[in-house]
Amino acid sequence: MQNGRGAGQDLTDLERALLSTDRVTAARILAGPFASGVVGVPGLDGSRVPPIPVSRVDNLLVPALRSIGNAWGAGRVALSQVYQAARAAEDIVGAIEAESQLRRHPAPRIGLATLEDHHSLGKRIVSMTLRAVGYPIRDYGAGVSVEALAEHAAEDELDVLLVSTLMLRSCMRVEALRKELDAFARRPRIVVGGAPYLFDGGLWREVGADAMGRSAADSIDLVAETPLAGAAGGTGDAADHAGRDRRRLA
Repeated sequence: MQNGRGAGQDLTDLERALLSTDRVTAARILAGPFASGVVGVPGLDGSRVPPIPVSRVDNLLVPALRSIGNAWGAGRVALSQVYQAARAAEDIVGAIEAESQLRRHPAPRIGLATLEDHHSLGKRIVSMTLRAVGYPIRDYGAGVSVEALAEHAAEDELDVLLVSTLMLRSCMRVEALRKELDAFARRPRIVVGGAPYLFDGGLWREVGADAMGRSAADSIDLVAETPLAGAAGGTGDAADHAGRDRRRLA
């Protein structure tokens, strides 16, 4: 608690500031006891934000983004507001001094793409949301083919692959992607998202995905629960991870 404020009030105010894209207020709430060090408009005019402990990101920024995602799911805010809030959060985190303090150690190797589909707004929101809470992302872009995405996943030794689709045809191509990934020595966890999965709650299982996110905020929890290969608490050891076989199984 600071200046008589409770964590609940900080969370409410942070959510309101992000939805209104008030980067200055949001940065000061997130900075907490270091708020006096916030000058200018973080992310827009080259200003910096004092170092912020990861605990404040976990206790304030993550719940705020999750709440905004839930509000969109309930129809209380527009998708454009979710996008602007995630962009503001990413700008603030990008302006934090000693940004490496916000990177997750260890963190899963995360890949993200829009599969054979050029509607990339959902992917961009997911990317900004995860970057805003300290996760590095390998973004492979939009319109990526099944074969190219499978190769990226193998070459980068991903732990989790986030796949966004808007069109039903692209959504059904996840089944082919799963078959491609199954042919490699180690398959990353496949997490899907997009309109077709919202209309049919069982579709993600039908196409062979491991999980589905209903909003960008869901990606935070889905990534956090992904097992790490070669990391503390994960499977295998560092040597196994470094030398992971990328060749297709015979």
